[in-house]
Amino acid sequence: MKIIFFLLLFFVKINYSFADLKIAYIDINYILIHSLVGQKIEKHINKIEEENTKKFKEQEKILKDKEKIIIAQKNILDKKNIENKISILKIEINNYRNERKKIADELKIKKIEYTKKILNQLNPIITSYVDENSILVLKNCGPKGYPGMAEVGNMILPQKVLKKGVRDMIRISDARMSGTAYGTVILHTSPEAAVKGPLAAVQNGDEIQVDVENNIMQLLVDDKVINERLKNYVPVLPEIKGGYQKMYIDHVMQADKGADLNFLIGRRGSEVKRHSH
Repeated sequence: MKIIFFLLLFFVKINYSFADLKIAYIDINYILIHSLVGQKIEKHINKIEEENTKKFKEQEKILKDKEKIIIAQKNILDKKNIENKISILKIEINNYRNERKKIADELKIKKIEYTKKILNQLNPIITSYVDENSILVLKNCGPKGYPGMAEVGNMILPQKVLKKGVRDMIRISDARMSGTAYGTVILHTSPEAAVKGPLAAVQNGDEIQVDVENNIMQLLVDDKVINERLKNYVPVLPEIKGGYQKMYIDHVMQADKGADLNFLIGRRGSEVKRHSH
C-alpha cells in the first residue's frame, strides 16, 4: 500500500465497530523540531530562556552580595539591626523566587499556546485528507515526549467536517486535554510513543480495533511485526539541556502511574502517633 507522508501526517485504515475508518497521525515533536515554524518558535523560546537566565543570575548575585554584607556586619551592628536586615533580605529572596516561578509558568503557557497554533495551522492540511469517517491520532505528547504532558489531546475537528454538521470524531493520543474539553477522545495511552509504546508502532495501512464497551484498543498487526517496528523506531525527543528538565525526563513515570516522579513513590516523614490538639 502506498504511504502518504506530508508534514508528518500518516493515514492508516482502522477497524472500528465493523467500519473502515482512516487515521490522521501527527508526530508533534517532529513538527516542532524540524519545521520552519517549529524551529522559529524554539529559537524564540531559547532567546527568552537565555535572557531570563541572565536576569536571574544578576539578581542572585545581588542577593548573595547582600547576604555577605550582613554576615560581615554581624559583629559590628546590634542584634536588632541585623535581624531587620535579615528580615528584609528574606522578603527580597521570597519575591525573587515568586517572580522566577511566575516567569517559568508564563513561558510554559506560551509553549502550549505555540503548539496549539501549529496544530491550527495544520488544520487545512488535515482537511485535505480527513473526513467524518476518519480518526485523528496524535503522538509523542506524553510525559517524556512532550515534557509536562501538554493539554493538546483534544484535537480540533477540520472545518470541512464541521460544515457537514459533524461535532465529534474519535481522537487518540498519549497527551492530556483540558477538563473543560469533551468528545470521543482516547487519552494518556501508555506507554507513550516516546518510550516505544504501542502507539509508536502504528504505520500506514494498519488496522486498529477500538471497542469502547469492552475497553479494548488493539493494533491488529502480528506481534513479530510490532516488535520489529518498535526495535527500529527512533523517537524524536526534545533537546535536553540538563537541569530540572533532564531530571524530569529521566524520572517521570508513565500516565498510568500518574506521571509522577519515581523517587517520590512511597511514604516518607515521621509517623504521627497522636493528634496535635
